[in-house]
Amino acid sequence: PMTTGAGTFSTIIIFVGSLDAGALGQYLQLLAAILVQSIIIYLVFRFSRNLLNILGHTGMNVFIRIVGLFTLSQGIQFIAIGARQLFPKLG
Repeated sequence: PMTTGAGTFSTIIIFVGSLDAGALGQYLQLLAAILVQSIIIYLVFRFSRNLLNILGHTGMNVFIRIVGLFTLSQGIQFIAIGARQLFPKLG
């Protein structure tokens, strides 16, 4: 769900909303991050069979749990950003 759809758009909207207005450098950094992430996703999908053969069943379970931690941390960041906007005195 984080590669396409609502999750992707929500992520971009949240990060664009946190950028300084008129800061072209920050927008370019965000664009570069999106492009790098797109390339990484493509490579992982393209070579997923090879990755499965290399990591094996246990390695894939570990990889899935690590990616889950990244997804969880991003969700916590979204909640923190939303809480700061709703309650400015908190942060």
